[in-house]
Amino acid sequence: MTQLQLTATVGGAAPASGAQASLDSLMPYKLDVACDPESIEVGISCGMSWMCGEHPCLCGMADHWGDCACNGFETQVPAIAVQSSNPHVAVHSVGDSWYVLGLAPEEADITVTASLQHYDDASQTMHVSCGGPSPLGILAIALALAVVAGAITLAVRAVRGAGRARAAAQTDGTASQDETAQDNAGGNR
Repeated sequence: MTQLQLTATVGGAAPASGAQASLDSLMPYKLDVACDPESIEVGISCGMSWMCGEHPCLCGMADHWGDCACNGFETQVPAIAVQSSNPHVAVHSVGDSWYVLGLAPEEADITVTASLQHYDDASQTMHVSCGGPSPLGILAIALALAVVAGAITLAVRAVRGAGRARAAAQTDGTASQDETAQDNAGGNR
């Protein structure tokens, strides 16, 4: 099998060149991962192993690797897995993107593994060092906390205002009912 090629960088450091990534704590850094090939076309098997053989395909519709493609082709992309050697340096995926987040000033080895059918897996490990939070990180956290506090304050005011309006409406309704009752009682006399 052919070796799948993998290149991963975080924080602008290319670990293949021996550089160490230095990250600020509490700031997410995108992990850039590139594979060669980016995708391949593989055959969709007919499922008739008793007659086709499937590998190699005897029906006459084989993919590039000789596997059965009687039901057409599908595109496969490498599966990416990322692990950190330290729980205080977290890795997290958001959609197809991976992020590295230093939760404390510590070091970790980040291992990226790529797998693709018909290729040997590729793996790359990079060393990251997380320092203390940067001024920008502290500002971002303070801003996020201020936004949350403002949203909570607005929600509390809205609930209190609705409660006061309901109480005022009930009080006005009770007062007019009392006046109507007094008018009716006076008119019957």
